Amino acid sequence: MDPTRRHPNPDDLEPIERASIDELRALQLARLRAVLKRAFRNVAPYRVKCETVGVAPDDLKSLDDLARFPFTVKDDLRRSYPYGMFAAPLGQVVRVLPRTARSARRCRTASPASWSSRH
Repeated sequence: MDPTRRHPNPDDLEPIERASIDELRALQLARLRAVLKRAFRNVAPYRVKCETVGVAPDDLKSLDDLARFPFTVKDDLRRSYPYGMFAAPLGQVVRVLPRTARSARRCRTASPASWSSRH
């Protein structure tokens, strides 16, 4: 790309960088649905939170519907410590990163094996 150009040449951009706002929103919605389905199916504490407020992944029809879904907060992680919030079987987890904050209880984040080829 020519550094003196004010705007990039469209041929230098990836397809996603040329996508319309509608295409971007459709991609976000599809990916969000996949994440919600995986969490609902594999993370019992999150499934219970969803059932308590009466939502399921198929209720996500637009990005605006996200406001109806419960969010995971730090207390959820603490109550489910150490492995209760994993959306992948422990045997598929390749990395566990303990995190601490001001509290004495630790929180963990994990990466499934399928991420190892991406990161």
